[in-house]
Amino acid sequence: MVALTIQGIDDIISAYLQTFGFSKEKAQEQAHILHKQLHLTEKVGEDLILHLDHILLARSEELFPDIQGTFSEKVAFVKFAYLRANGANQIGIRLWISEEDTEVKSILKEFSLTNAPTIKQGIMEAQAIELPHSISLFKKIYAQIKRKL
Repeated sequence: MVALTIQGIDDIISAYLQTFGFSKEKAQEQAHILHKQLHLTEKVGEDLILHLDHILLARSEELFPDIQGTFSEKVAFVKFAYLRANGANQIGIRLWISEEDTEVKSILKEFSLTNAPTIKQGIMEAQAIELPHSISLFKKIYAQIKRKL
């Protein structure tokens, strides 16, 4: 079991970034930058994480306007695309800081999942069904028996 010692906001942000694939050292370094860039004032860890997830929700709605779902489903969609793209190395914290970063958008769109197309109900066209000929089946059975004898 992992034990975390939380001494401040930067430690909470660092743990959050580690869930996105950042190494411990890089997460600590980036957490300090993210804290200063976003002017985070939350004192409770849950509020801080919720604030960062709301930023991801905004990015999700920018990048994938067609995605339907709840708050957590939309955030999970962006998180999954970020993890698939190895975002810790390719994107870094630009996902939370830069609003109009076209490189981040293109990377996340490339690694996002696509939804299955909607169902279109209709009449199925007739298909030709070929039945096996019983005579050829009997010939095969007879040939097998004849070989064994």
